[in-house]
Amino acid sequence: MKHQARSALDLLKIPFAFTQDELLDTGSFIRKAKERGHNLRLETLQALHIHGLLVPLYRVSDTGVQGRQVNVGNILLEQNPRGWVMGAAQEGRLRDPRQEGYSVAWPYVAPDGVDAC
Repeated sequence: MKHQARSALDLLKIPFAFTQDELLDTGSFIRKAKERGHNLRLETLQALHIHGLLVPLYRVSDTGVQGRQVNVGNILLEQNPRGWVMGAAQEGRLRDPRQEGYSVAWPYVAPDGVDAC
């Protein structure tokens, strides 16, 4: 019997998830795309998401919800995208954009002090 993930959040319950393949934050994704000859901007990513052509794996919310907390075990929360995602999951701040859909309430805007390009 195959187990199918109901959500991208289920991946975080797998031991050593994202230790071999790195998670990319938005700025890193844009830089990697540029290395491959694609010039993306936040506005382009937002348009692709609106049309369902490129959906982020996760969205980190500013607001934690206790019922959305994900038990990711005892892991070291490093200062990198994997650590940030795991920390947000533990705090109930991680969302699955595929499940929640796109909303204008969550625009693609870089937080203050963050270079998204």
